[in-house]
Amino acid sequence: MPAFRLDRLLHLRGQLRSLRQLELQQAEDARLRLVDERRTLEAKRQTVLEETLRATEHGELDGGGLHLARAYERVLVERTRDVEQRTLAAVRNVAARRDAVAAERREERKLEHLAERHRERLEIELVLAAERMLDELTMSRHARENGEGARD
Repeated sequence: MPAFRLDRLLHLRGQLRSLRQLELQQAEDARLRLVDERRTLEAKRQTVLEETLRATEHGELDGGGLHLARAYERVLVERTRDVEQRTLAAVRNVAARRDAVAAERREERKLEHLAERHRERLEIELVLAAERMLDELTMSRHARENGEGARD
């Protein structure tokens, strides 16, 4: 494979790996947002429970208020469950993105190895060509010096 094709392929693979890394970062950011959302929901739920308990202790909460507080707490629990499910999906997505980045890097390493072998082979071919040329020049000089060219 000519060097320029391999270099171009390596460049494209590098760009593809960069894209996969960007996708991984976006997936990780989405997962962190879900974790923050869950913490916020848990904090709201705790606040509602504390306020309901305080209002009950002071006799400030009637049946309708208690019913409303329970309904709000149920909504928060449902939203928390939904966020937990989305968080699990985000964790799986992050793992898949990490695997994709690792696979791209493995492919890139293979191509880098091939490029290195190609460069080594070219260097060897250049050395051999230089040695052949030197041998031919030596033989030509030897023939001139010994008069072999004069016999023709």
